[in-house]
Amino acid sequence: MLKTDAASNLETLRNLKVAAMVFFIVTLPFIFYLTSCSPKSDLEKIVATPPMIYEQRTNEAVPATQQILIPFSQLAKDDKFSFNQYHPSTEEEIEHFQSDKTWSSASIPFHSHTGRLYVYMDFAGQQSTRKDIDFYLLPICDTSPLVSPCKLSAAQEYENYFTASTHKNTDYQTLEQNKLWLYYGHDFSKQYYLSPPQQYLKFMLRANIPEGYDSRWIRISFSDSPIVLKQVSYFMQNQHVHIYQYLLLLIPILAGALLAYYKQFYDMTHAIIGLSLFALFSIHVMIWDIHYMVISCLLLALAGMLYSFGIWLYFWVYLAGVYIVSTYAYQYYAGFNKGFFMQIGLILLIGFALYMTEQNTSREHSI
Repeated sequence: MLKTDAASNLETLRNLKVAAMVFFIVTLPFIFYLTSCSPKSDLEKIVATPPMIYEQRTNEAVPATQQILIPFSQLAKDDKFSFNQYHPSTEEEIEHFQSDKTWSSASIPFHSHTGRLYVYMDFAGQQSTRKDIDFYLLPICDTSPLVSPCKLSAAQEYENYFTASTHKNTDYQTLEQNKLWLYYGHDFSKQYYLSPPQQYLKFMLRANIPEGYDSRWIRISFSDSPIVLKQVSYFMQNQHVHIYQYLLLLIPILAGALLAYYKQFYDMTHAIIGLSLFALFSIHVMIWDIHYMVISCLLLALAGMLYSFGIWLYFWVYLAGVYIVSTYAYQYYAGFNKGFFMQIGLILLIGFALYMTEQNTSREHSI
Protein backbone atom coordinates (compact mmCIF):
# COMPACT_ATOMS: atom_id res chain seq x y z
CA MET A 1 0.00 0.00 0.00
CA LEU A 2 1.31 3.45 -0.97
CA LYS A 3 2.10 5.62 2.06
CA THR A 4 1.50 9.38 1.79
CA ASP A 5 2.12 10.53 5.34
CA ALA A 6 4.78 13.14 6.17
CA ALA A 7 7.22 10.66 7.73
CA SER A 8 7.16 8.41 4.68
CA ASN A 9 7.68 11.37 2.37
CA LEU A 10 10.70 12.52 4.38
CA GLU A 11 12.17 9.02 4.30
CA THR A 12 11.70 8.82 0.54
CA LEU A 13 13.27 12.25 0.07
CA ARG A 14 16.22 11.22 2.23
CA ASN A 15 16.75 8.06 0.16
CA LEU A 16 16.62 10.06 -3.06
CA LYS A 17 19.24 12.46 -1.73
CA VAL A 18 21.53 9.57 -0.78
CA ALA A 19 21.05 7.95 -4.19
CA ALA A 20 21.75 11.24 -5.96
CA MET A 21 24.91 11.77 -3.91
CA VAL A 22 26.19 8.26 -4.65
CA PHE A 23 25.43 8.72 -8.35
CA PHE A 24 27.24 12.06 -8.39
CA ILE A 25 30.32 10.67 -6.64
CA VAL A 26 30.50 7.66 -8.96
CA THR A 27 30.01 9.64 -12.17
CA LEU A 28 32.18 12.63 -11.27
CA PRO A 29 35.48 11.04 -12.41
CA PHE A 30 33.93 10.09 -15.75
CA ILE A 31 32.50 13.59 -16.22
CA PHE A 32 35.89 15.09 -15.44
CA TYR A 33 37.59 12.78 -17.92
CA LEU A 34 35.14 13.49 -20.72
CA THR A 35 35.27 17.26 -20.25
CA SER A 36 38.97 17.79 -19.63
CA CYS A 37 40.91 14.69 -20.71
CA SER A 38 40.01 13.93 -24.29
CA PRO A 39 41.74 10.90 -25.83
CA LYS A 40 45.05 11.56 -27.53
CA SER A 41 45.18 11.93 -31.29
CA ASP A 42 47.40 9.68 -33.43
CA LEU A 43 50.02 12.41 -33.76
CA GLU A 44 50.05 12.99 -30.00
CA LYS A 45 50.71 9.29 -29.49
CA ILE A 46 53.53 9.35 -32.04
CA VAL A 47 55.13 12.39 -30.42
CA ALA A 48 54.98 10.64 -27.05
CA THR A 49 56.32 7.29 -28.29
CA PRO A 50 58.16 6.46 -31.55
CA PRO A 51 55.94 4.34 -33.80
CA MET A 52 56.82 0.85 -34.98
CA ILE A 53 58.79 0.64 -38.22
CA TYR A 54 59.26 -2.44 -40.38
CA GLU A 55 61.77 -4.11 -42.67
CA GLN A 56 60.27 -4.42 -46.10
CA ARG A 57 62.10 -7.66 -46.91
CA THR A 58 60.87 -9.61 -43.87
CA ASN A 59 57.77 -7.51 -43.07
CA GLU A 60 58.84 -7.64 -39.42
CA ALA A 61 59.62 -4.86 -36.97
CA VAL A 62 63.10 -3.38 -37.15
CA PRO A 63 65.04 -4.84 -34.19
CA ALA A 64 65.72 -2.50 -31.30
CA THR A 65 69.46 -3.11 -31.84
CA GLN A 66 69.09 -1.38 -35.22
CA GLN A 67 67.39 1.72 -33.84
CA ILE A 68 69.18 4.62 -32.16
CA LEU A 69 67.31 7.24 -30.14
CA ILE A 70 69.30 10.47 -29.95
CA PRO A 71 68.95 12.79 -26.94
CA PHE A 72 67.89 16.20 -28.23
CA SER A 73 69.98 17.83 -25.52
CA GLN A 74 73.15 16.48 -27.14
CA LEU A 75 72.60 18.44 -30.36
CA ALA A 76 73.95 21.98 -30.60
CA LYS A 77 71.05 24.38 -31.15
CA ASP A 78 73.18 27.20 -32.57
CA ASP A 79 74.88 25.03 -35.19
CA LYS A 80 74.76 26.74 -38.60
CA PHE A 81 76.80 24.04 -40.30
CA SER A 82 75.76 22.68 -43.70
CA PHE A 83 77.17 19.52 -45.21
CA ASN A 84 77.12 21.27 -48.56
CA GLN A 85 80.28 23.02 -47.44
CA TYR A 86 82.24 19.77 -47.10
CA HIS A 87 82.73 16.45 -48.86
CA PRO A 88 84.23 14.21 -46.17
CA SER A 89 85.66 11.08 -47.74
CA THR A 90 88.66 10.20 -45.61
CA GLU A 91 89.23 9.55 -41.95
CA GLU A 92 91.11 12.85 -41.60
CA GLU A 93 88.29 14.86 -43.10
CA ILE A 94 85.77 13.15 -40.84
CA GLU A 95 87.87 14.05 -37.82
CA HIS A 96 88.12 17.62 -39.09
CA PHE A 97 84.35 17.78 -39.51
CA GLN A 98 83.66 16.32 -36.10
CA SER A 99 83.42 18.87 -33.31
CA ASP A 100 81.67 19.49 -30.03
CA LYS A 101 78.54 20.27 -32.08
CA THR A 102 78.49 16.84 -33.70
CA TRP A 103 76.64 13.92 -32.20
CA SER A 104 78.30 10.56 -32.86
CA SER A 105 77.08 7.08 -32.13
CA ALA A 106 79.16 4.21 -30.86
CA SER A 107 80.43 1.65 -33.38
CA ILE A 108 77.78 -0.95 -34.16
CA PRO A 109 78.53 -4.33 -35.81
CA PHE A 110 76.28 -4.98 -38.80
CA HIS A 111 76.00 -7.75 -41.38
CA SER A 112 74.00 -7.10 -44.53
CA HIS A 113 72.42 -10.06 -46.31
CA THR A 114 71.84 -7.91 -49.39
CA GLY A 115 75.11 -5.99 -49.56
CA ARG A 116 73.13 -2.81 -48.95
CA LEU A 117 72.59 -0.51 -46.01
CA TYR A 118 69.28 1.32 -45.72
CA VAL A 119 69.28 4.21 -43.27
CA TYR A 120 65.99 5.70 -42.09
CA MET A 121 65.44 8.78 -39.96
CA ASP A 122 62.35 10.15 -38.24
CA PHE A 123 61.75 12.64 -35.46
CA ALA A 124 58.91 14.27 -33.54
CA GLY A 125 58.25 17.03 -31.07
CA GLN A 126 56.66 20.39 -30.50
CA GLN A 127 57.46 23.73 -32.11
CA SER A 128 56.43 27.34 -31.58
CA THR A 129 58.07 28.71 -34.73
CA ARG A 130 57.43 28.37 -38.44
CA LYS A 131 61.12 27.94 -39.19
CA ASP A 132 62.33 24.49 -40.26
CA ILE A 133 64.69 22.23 -38.39
CA ASP A 134 67.39 20.60 -40.55
CA PHE A 135 69.36 17.44 -39.83
CA TYR A 136 72.53 16.28 -41.59
CA LEU A 137 73.33 12.61 -41.16
CA LEU A 138 76.53 10.89 -42.26
CA PRO A 139 76.85 7.09 -41.92
CA ILE A 140 80.42 5.92 -41.38
CA CYS A 141 81.65 2.47 -42.47
CA ASP A 142 84.53 0.96 -40.53
CA THR A 143 86.37 -1.81 -42.38
CA SER A 144 89.53 -1.57 -40.32
CA PRO A 145 91.97 -0.17 -41.00
CA LEU A 146 89.86 1.92 -43.42
CA VAL A 147 87.26 4.27 -41.91
CA SER A 148 85.24 6.35 -44.37
CA PRO A 149 81.72 7.56 -45.12
CA CYS A 150 79.46 4.80 -46.42
CA LYS A 151 79.14 5.08 -50.19
CA LEU A 152 75.96 5.53 -52.17
CA SER A 153 77.46 3.33 -54.90
CA ALA A 154 80.69 1.51 -55.64
CA ALA A 155 82.08 4.59 -57.42
CA GLN A 156 80.69 7.31 -55.14
CA GLU A 157 83.40 9.27 -53.34
CA TYR A 158 81.56 12.18 -51.70
CA GLU A 159 78.18 13.64 -50.75
CA ASN A 160 77.34 10.47 -48.87
CA TYR A 161 75.31 12.34 -46.26
CA PHE A 162 71.60 12.87 -46.41
CA THR A 163 69.34 15.52 -44.99
CA ALA A 164 66.05 15.46 -43.11
CA SER A 165 63.95 18.54 -42.52
CA THR A 166 60.50 19.63 -41.40
CA HIS A 167 60.32 21.34 -44.79
CA LYS A 168 58.95 18.08 -46.24
CA ASN A 169 57.57 14.67 -45.21
CA THR A 170 56.25 16.16 -41.97
CA ASP A 171 52.82 15.85 -40.35
CA TYR A 172 51.53 18.68 -38.17
CA GLN A 173 48.82 19.17 -35.56
CA THR A 174 47.88 22.61 -34.27
CA LEU A 175 47.78 23.00 -30.50
CA GLU A 176 47.37 26.78 -30.43
CA GLN A 177 46.41 28.67 -33.57
CA ASN A 178 49.52 30.25 -35.13
CA LYS A 179 51.46 29.63 -31.92
CA LEU A 180 52.11 25.97 -31.17
CA TRP A 181 52.26 22.80 -33.27
CA LEU A 182 53.14 19.14 -32.93
CA TYR A 183 55.29 17.76 -35.73
CA TYR A 184 56.37 14.34 -36.96
CA GLY A 185 58.97 14.04 -39.71
CA HIS A 186 59.26 10.62 -41.34
CA ASP A 187 60.29 8.65 -44.44
CA PHE A 188 63.76 10.18 -44.71
CA SER A 189 65.93 7.39 -46.04
CA LYS A 190 68.88 6.54 -48.21
CA GLN A 191 70.49 3.40 -49.59
CA TYR A 192 74.22 2.73 -49.25
CA TYR A 193 76.60 0.22 -50.77
CA LEU A 194 78.44 -2.12 -48.39
CA SER A 195 81.55 -3.98 -49.44
CA PRO A 196 82.27 -6.19 -47.61
CA PRO A 197 78.78 -6.80 -46.16
CA GLN A 198 80.17 -7.28 -42.64
CA GLN A 199 81.16 -3.91 -41.18
CA TYR A 200 81.07 -1.67 -38.16
CA LEU A 201 78.75 1.30 -38.52
CA LYS A 202 78.85 4.69 -36.92
CA PHE A 203 76.55 7.67 -37.42
CA MET A 204 77.41 11.36 -37.22
CA LEU A 205 74.64 13.93 -36.91
CA ARG A 206 74.54 17.69 -36.94
CA ALA A 207 71.48 19.91 -36.96
CA ASN A 208 70.31 23.46 -37.55
CA ILE A 209 67.78 23.95 -34.77
CA PRO A 210 65.93 27.28 -34.62
CA GLU A 211 64.67 28.65 -31.33
CA GLY A 212 61.22 27.37 -30.45
CA TYR A 213 61.82 23.66 -31.04
CA ASP A 214 61.28 21.02 -28.39
CA SER A 215 62.14 17.65 -29.89
CA ARG A 216 60.70 14.70 -28.00
CA TRP A 217 62.74 12.11 -29.88
CA ILE A 218 65.05 11.68 -32.88
CA ARG A 219 65.60 8.20 -34.27
CA ILE A 220 68.09 6.70 -36.70
CA SER A 221 67.30 3.19 -37.94
CA PHE A 222 69.18 0.93 -40.31
CA SER A 223 68.63 -2.39 -42.05
CA ASP A 224 69.67 -4.42 -45.09
CA SER A 225 66.27 -3.80 -46.70
CA PRO A 226 64.08 -0.70 -47.08
CA ILE A 227 62.40 0.49 -43.88
CA VAL A 228 58.72 1.40 -43.98
CA LEU A 229 56.17 2.76 -41.52
CA LYS A 230 53.49 0.18 -42.25
CA GLN A 231 53.62 -3.56 -42.62
CA VAL A 232 52.97 -4.81 -46.11
CA SER A 233 49.69 -6.72 -46.40
CA TYR A 234 50.03 -10.48 -46.73
CA PHE A 235 48.21 -10.30 -50.04
CA MET A 236 50.93 -7.99 -51.38
CA GLN A 237 53.73 -10.43 -50.57
CA ASN A 238 55.02 -13.47 -52.44
CA GLN A 239 56.74 -15.70 -49.86
CA HIS A 240 54.13 -18.48 -50.00
CA VAL A 241 53.16 -18.38 -53.66
CA HIS A 242 54.42 -21.92 -54.25
CA ILE A 243 52.12 -23.28 -51.51
CA TYR A 244 49.03 -21.98 -53.31
CA GLN A 245 50.34 -23.33 -56.58
CA TYR A 246 50.53 -26.78 -55.01
CA LEU A 247 46.97 -26.35 -53.69
CA LEU A 248 45.90 -26.12 -57.31
CA LEU A 249 46.44 -29.90 -57.52
CA LEU A 250 43.59 -30.43 -55.07
CA ILE A 251 41.01 -29.08 -57.52
CA PRO A 252 41.32 -31.98 -60.02
CA ILE A 253 41.09 -34.37 -57.05
CA LEU A 254 37.90 -32.60 -55.98
CA ALA A 255 36.62 -32.82 -59.56
CA GLY A 256 37.23 -36.57 -59.56
CA ALA A 257 35.30 -36.95 -56.31
CA LEU A 258 32.39 -34.89 -57.66
CA LEU A 259 32.36 -36.87 -60.90
CA ALA A 260 32.22 -40.10 -58.92
CA TYR A 261 29.31 -38.70 -56.90
CA TYR A 262 27.26 -37.10 -59.70
CA LYS A 263 28.30 -39.62 -62.39
CA GLN A 264 28.42 -36.80 -64.97
CA PHE A 265 28.78 -33.06 -65.48
CA TYR A 266 25.70 -30.85 -65.19
CA ASP A 267 25.46 -30.61 -68.99
CA MET A 268 27.79 -30.16 -71.94
CA THR A 269 27.64 -26.34 -71.85
CA HIS A 270 28.50 -26.18 -68.16
CA ALA A 271 31.30 -28.71 -68.64
CA ILE A 272 32.94 -26.80 -71.51
CA ILE A 273 32.68 -23.40 -69.81
CA GLY A 274 33.69 -24.65 -66.36
CA LEU A 275 36.70 -26.66 -67.53
CA SER A 276 37.83 -23.79 -69.76
CA LEU A 277 37.73 -21.44 -66.78
CA PHE A 278 39.64 -23.94 -64.69
CA ALA A 279 42.35 -24.22 -67.36
CA LEU A 280 42.57 -20.43 -67.86
CA PHE A 281 42.88 -19.51 -64.21
CA SER A 282 45.17 -22.44 -63.46
CA ILE A 283 47.64 -20.91 -65.90
CA HIS A 284 47.30 -17.59 -64.07
CA VAL A 285 47.97 -19.30 -60.74
CA MET A 286 51.24 -20.64 -62.12
CA ILE A 287 52.49 -17.42 -63.74
CA TRP A 288 51.64 -14.83 -61.08
CA ASP A 289 54.03 -14.22 -58.19
CA ILE A 290 52.00 -12.08 -55.80
CA HIS A 291 49.62 -13.50 -53.23
CA TYR A 292 46.45 -11.61 -54.08
CA MET A 293 46.54 -12.68 -57.74
CA VAL A 294 47.51 -16.28 -57.00
CA ILE A 295 44.84 -16.71 -54.31
CA SER A 296 42.11 -15.02 -56.35
CA CYS A 297 42.93 -17.05 -59.47
CA LEU A 298 42.93 -20.22 -57.36
CA LEU A 299 39.40 -19.36 -56.22
CA LEU A 300 38.33 -18.57 -59.78
CA ALA A 301 39.71 -21.92 -60.98
CA LEU A 302 37.75 -23.64 -58.21
CA ALA A 303 34.63 -21.70 -59.22
CA GLY A 304 35.03 -22.95 -62.79
CA MET A 305 35.20 -26.53 -61.59
CA LEU A 306 32.09 -26.10 -59.42
CA TYR A 307 30.27 -24.48 -62.34
CA SER A 308 30.90 -27.50 -64.54
CA PHE A 309 28.88 -29.59 -62.08
CA GLY A 310 26.16 -26.95 -61.69
CA ILE A 311 26.94 -26.41 -57.99
CA TRP A 312 25.51 -23.04 -56.98
CA LEU A 313 28.42 -22.31 -54.63
CA TYR A 314 30.48 -21.39 -57.70
CA PHE A 315 28.87 -17.94 -57.64
CA TRP A 316 30.11 -17.10 -54.13
CA VAL A 317 33.56 -18.57 -54.75
CA TYR A 318 33.89 -16.54 -57.94
CA LEU A 319 32.66 -13.43 -56.13
CA ALA A 320 35.28 -13.95 -53.40
CA GLY A 321 37.99 -14.14 -56.06
CA VAL A 322 36.74 -10.95 -57.72
CA TYR A 323 36.64 -9.17 -54.36
CA ILE A 324 40.23 -10.10 -53.52
CA VAL A 325 41.69 -9.12 -56.87
CA SER A 326 39.73 -5.85 -57.09
CA THR A 327 40.57 -4.81 -53.51
CA TYR A 328 44.30 -5.37 -53.77
CA ALA A 329 44.66 -4.34 -57.40
CA TYR A 330 43.26 -0.98 -56.32
CA GLN A 331 45.99 -0.75 -53.67
CA TYR A 332 48.73 -2.09 -55.93
CA TYR A 333 48.01 0.33 -58.76
CA ALA A 334 47.09 3.19 -56.39
CA GLY A 335 43.59 3.81 -57.70
CA PHE A 336 41.25 3.21 -60.61
CA ASN A 337 43.67 3.49 -63.49
CA LYS A 338 44.76 1.60 -66.58
CA GLY A 339 46.69 -1.03 -64.63
CA PHE A 340 43.72 -1.70 -62.35
CA PHE A 341 41.22 -2.16 -65.17
CA MET A 342 43.60 -4.28 -67.24
CA GLN A 343 44.02 -6.66 -64.33
CA ILE A 344 40.38 -6.95 -63.35
CA GLY A 345 38.65 -6.32 -66.68
CA LEU A 346 38.77 -9.87 -68.06
CA ILE A 347 37.70 -11.38 -64.74
CA LEU A 348 34.67 -9.08 -64.55
CA LEU A 349 33.69 -9.79 -68.16
CA ILE A 350 33.88 -13.54 -67.58
CA GLY A 351 31.84 -13.21 -64.39
CA PHE A 352 29.19 -11.15 -66.17
CA ALA A 353 29.06 -13.67 -69.03
CA LEU A 354 28.65 -16.53 -66.54
CA TYR A 355 25.82 -14.70 -64.83
CA MET A 356 24.00 -14.03 -68.11
CA THR A 357 24.50 -17.62 -69.26
CA GLU A 358 23.09 -18.91 -65.99
CA GLN A 359 20.08 -16.60 -66.27
CA ASN A 360 19.34 -17.80 -69.81
CA THR A 361 19.68 -21.42 -68.69
CA SER A 362 17.27 -20.82 -65.81
CA ARG A 363 14.68 -19.30 -68.19
CA GLU A 364 14.95 -22.26 -70.56
CA HIS A 365 14.45 -24.72 -67.71
CA SER A 366 11.46 -22.76 -66.42
CA ILE A 367 9.85 -22.82 -69.87
